[in-house]
Amino acid sequence: MTVHIYGPQFSNFVRSVQWVCEEKGIDYQIGFELQDSPVEFKGEQHRAWHPYLKLPVLVHENRALAETAPICRYLDNAFDGPALQPVDAWARAECDSWCQLVSIYIDKAIVRDYLLELYFPKTDDGKPRMDVVMANLPAAKAALAVLAQQLGNKPYLMGEHFTLVDAIAGPIVCYAAGLEGKVALVDAASPLRAYVARLQARKSSAKVLQVTG
Repeated sequence: MTVHIYGPQFSNFVRSVQWVCEEKGIDYQIGFELQDSPVEFKGEQHRAWHPYLKLPVLVHENRALAETAPICRYLDNAFDGPALQPVDAWARAECDSWCQLVSIYIDKAIVRDYLLELYFPKTDDGKPRMDVVMANLPAAKAALAVLAQQLGNKPYLMGEHFTLVDAIAGPIVCYAAGLEGKVALVDAASPLRAYVARLQARKSSAKVLQVTG
């Protein structure tokens, strides 16, 4: 049965859930319509699914699940396809830990406080507040440095294999790597450049990392 990912495809967290579906071969739909009926963003149905009105929400078999990391874990556990979590209990806990670190701290520094100010500024004239952007630049770079340190010389963040951590961190890093000029976040010599290329080379990334207008 098809799962529905409630939210916009450009959202990094929606892309994370989509990426898990692509990796595992799960049929899915994305958007604000469920069974051809619109579900109002921040409306009553959305609130029933998520009390804090956040995205994404996964709807599967008339049940709704909120928050990206639990959604990704559910999809990995409930569906066939390649495993995206380690079998070993400690290694799986480490994977869970990094999913949380990325979802909470990395996302805030790079996406909430930096990218959203650039692309979706809450100003009357629609222009980003460059003083805010530049003030948040060090924290965004520091968050990427945390990921670069965790990556080290490994192909993926947790080792030799693509995991849920990569599904959650990947869209963030790919967005960050696309910035140029004075707002650039990823240096040419950063190991994250090769990591982004590795992610983009995966067949599963084709629909996930598409450029949206």
